[in-house]
Amino acid sequence: IRIKVMQSLYAYFTNQKSQNDVDECIEDLLSHSKGFLDLYLSIISLLIELFKFTSTALHDRKNKFLATEDDLNPNTKFLNNFIVKQLICNDNLAASVSKYSSIWLREEHGIVRRLYNNLINSKLYLNYIKLNSTTVDEDKSFFIEFLNNLILNNPLLHELLEEESIYWTDDLPFLSYVIVGDIKSSNKILNKKLYKNNSDKDFAIKLFKKTVNCNNEFELIIQKLAQNWDIERIASIDKLLIKMCFTELIFFEQLPVKVSLNEYIEISKYYSTKKSRLFVNGILDNAVKYFIKEGRINKKGRGLFN
Repeated sequence: IRIKVMQSLYAYFTNQKSQNDVDECIEDLLSHSKGFLDLYLSIISLLIELFKFTSTALHDRKNKFLATEDDLNPNTKFLNNFIVKQLICNDNLAASVSKYSSIWLREEHGIVRRLYNNLINSKLYLNYIKLNSTTVDEDKSFFIEFLNNLILNNPLLHELLEEESIYWTDDLPFLSYVIVGDIKSSNKILNKKLYKNNSDKDFAIKLFKKTVNCNNEFELIIQKLAQNWDIERIASIDKLLIKMCFTELIFFEQLPVKVSLNEYIEISKYYSTKKSRLFVNGILDNAVKYFIKEGRINKKGRGLFN
């Protein structure tokens, strides 16, 4: 949700929209969020189709006329990967994404077969299946590298995504962030919903509006806290992330301070340079002290300042 709000705010400020355009921008935000969910489910459906194709291909090798020992006893380590197995065995997820499979199963582009060939000939795959055993963390690391390097960077995939939506290729870094976040935090890829409940939607709208309303004030606060930085050379996206975090610190009384800080520092890893991440981290640490001193952080509930 935060990243979709960030993208909408970036478009709002870049296009120099006025206060009168806020409602229109919020409508676009909600619409693009729905589009991202479709992208997420589409990519999951592609992964499932690839794993099914891999399983069939390995099985068919046993029926070759002059089958080798490797054909008769194919290496199934990839299909037994901790994350891959979860996707293959998740019937609920498979049902949710089945309607998106038609994108990938058209014969004219044969993307599933091409991805399979790229996979089995890649050093990443060949090195992985040579390992006698792996830990869950090693399986997860392999899957993340496989997803980012062999799937999401594929030119044909980008072509097909652009045919479905002009926004989808731009959302791929965000998609990687979401899937990798799921794997790291819960050891699995989750069955996503657009919003878990109405409070998520309200969160997005409030975060957008309050950040717009306080933009000029927050700009001055950043300048005040960034005395050791060349503010003119700081990327606008970094300042935008900081302003959004300011909004959460001040206006979202039920959100723990640490949650907001961690979320925006993590997002900055995907959308900023290493130097920018240091800037975001440093400014936010100073901002918490500044807002507490000014009496502007008023969290309701035990532990929300931690």
